Formats: sequence, C-alpha cells, structure tokens
Amino acid sequence: MSVSITTSIENERQNTDITSQSLDKNNISIGNPYLQRTHNYEKGTISNAKWDYSFPVSPKGHIETGYKGIYRHINADYESSDLINSVYIVNTAASNIFIFKEQVHGLYALYNTSFNSKGNRDWKLDIGVRGEQVVNDGNTKTNSTSFSNSYFKFFPTASLAYYVKPEEFWKFSYGKRINRPGLGQLNPFIDITDSLNPHGGNPNLKPEIIHAFEFGYDKEWTNFTFSSNLFYRYSINTIRQYELQPNGASQVFL
Repeated sequence: MSVSITTSIENERQNTDITSQSLDKNNISIGNPYLQRTHNYEKGTISNAKWDYSFPVSPKGHIETGYKGIYRHINADYESSDLINSVYIVNTAASNIFIFKEQVHGLYALYNTSFNSKGNRDWKLDIGVRGEQVVNDGNTKTNSTSFSNSYFKFFPTASLAYYVKPEEFWKFSYGKRINRPGLGQLNPFIDITDSLNPHGGNPNLKPEIIHAFEFGYDKEWTNFTFSSNLFYRYSINTIRQYELQPNGASQVFL
C-alpha cells in the first residue's frame, strides 16, 4: 500500500509592451507606431492525493485498486491597455479576471493474471475499470463568462498478451480514455501579447473521450528487437487547437 499527497503553488507575472507598426507593400512605415501594454498575472494551486493498494488473489493473479484526487484553483488576471495621448488606458473589453476551480475524484480496480494453455504457451491478462467524477466551474469578474460542469464516467481497460516464447509475444488491448481541457483551453481571454497570433480559449469545451484499440507483435533477438503496432482510435468531442471564425480567421486555443 502507498499513500501520497502533493501540492504545487504557482505565482506567475508577465508584463509585455507591444509595438505595432503599419507598413505599405514596400515595407515602408505608415504613420506612427501603435503602442499597447498587457499584463498576465496568474496564481494557482494544484494538489494531488493518491492511494494505491495491491494484494494477491491467486498464485498468479492479483488485484490493484486505489483512489486519485486532483484539486485545482487558479486566478488569472489579464489586462490590456492602449497608449492614448501619452497615457495607457485600460481596454475594459479585453481585460478581466478569470477564476477556475476543479475537483477530479477517481477510483480504479485492476486485475492481472497469467495462465498456461496446451503446449505450455503463456497468456497474460489485464482487465480493469476506473470511475471518475469531475466537478469544475469558472467565471469572470464581470460575469461575461460563467460555466460549470459535473459529470461521472466509467473507463474500462483490457489487454491480452500471448507469449509464443518468453522473447516473442502478440498483444491486443482496448482502453477508454479522457482528455480534459486545461485552463488555457477554457480561459476566454483573447491574449494579444503576440500581435500576429492572438489566442484564447473556449469555456464551453467538453472533455474529449477516446476509444483506443491496439494490436501488436514483439520479438527479441540477441542483438536487436522488432516491434510493430496497429492501432485505431475513435474520439468524441475532439479538442482542436484551431477554430475557423466567421470572418475567415483562425483562433488559436492553447
């Protein structure tokens, strides 16, 4: 049995001065440069609690079970200012404070065993399931964005390996996985720190669910190893880094 609890604290401050200059087709400056300033202050804590327990149930089989919890709280303060009449004026339409909280609670059980068939050929079987409850919410100080999510999902896994010899085996596996959107992908602020590549998140993103099938073959010799793998993956609510906007521009989600 093992137990662990960890916490990390983040305190990030980023201040950026931005200069934009219009150019004609010959790269000659047009007018005066346009000056802007941004700051991105982010404070957060991420804590992990983990408990694992393993015990035998037969001479060749044992069960692994446990719990993992993730607790996140992040406060992101983004401000954008424009230089007007020698004074930096805050652009309230592009400035806000985003607060995000999330809890993930997962319980899992995994059974592994090995057995022999005729001809003393070895088989190894792993089969398990994880249940996961996720609760999160986010909102901006101006209430321009507010969301909350709560969902429970099961994630089964299974793999079967057939050992022709100790150094040669075939393997088939299936796993259901989840890809939860991170803070940067949920944060609705449009960050213009890189004026050529403004980027922001989408608070309405749902978790991506992935069904993964794999079939492989491995063989070892004295001086080299051969490994091959055939896989198929099917995703629901796929999270992409880019989204095409109605005006034809691409918005980047980080």
